[in-house]
Amino acid sequence: MLPRSPVRQTGICCAHSSHEVFKAHVKVKARKDNFALPGTSQTAAQEKSSSTYGLHPMFSSAEISMETHIPRPLILLIDRVANSEAMLLSFLAEKSLSFSLAPDLQLIKGMSHDKKALNLITIHRTSASYKSRFGVSKTIKKNVVEYLKEGKFSLNIAESTSSSNEKVVTVLVNYFKNEKIVTESLQSFSMCQ
Repeated sequence: MLPRSPVRQTGICCAHSSHEVFKAHVKVKARKDNFALPGTSQTAAQEKSSSTYGLHPMFSSAEISMETHIPRPLILLIDRVANSEAMLLSFLAEKSLSFSLAPDLQLIKGMSHDKKALNLITIHRTSASYKSRFGVSKTIKKNVVEYLKEGKFSLNIAESTSSSNEKVVTVLVNYFKNEKIVTESLQSFSMCQ
């Protein structure tokens, strides 16, 4: 007599290769109760009881969620880097900015450390102008003046017209910092007509 195979020990008769035997095997109540499809929140056995198995009713308020989440597909790091580069280049092209800005990623890298704060940032054109003029400019101007005291620099004056037809003069300064030429906005003011 032949020893029973592991398949035969489960009650499936292998002598008949009909599909009905396997269909009946899957439909057994014990297999339905213990099998959860991906994406369903609970198995059939878990839907019958509202508490975690073995949990005393006193701890029902601390019940653990039984949800099964379908995992998101894994995206390789090289693909995520390529997507980020494409977004950066698209932004530069849409805003007609120079591609020479692309290698200077310290701003993006610095902002990405605090994702909660980054998600809450909203700056409109008028608030950006106000915060730049009356908030950040004092600190920047102080740092720029310190660099100007150390070496040679050049001043450039640029004139533009705002959306409200107001003439605005901006004073730009060029100086050397870490063996690179740096251009900073020293001051902006409006002209009387």
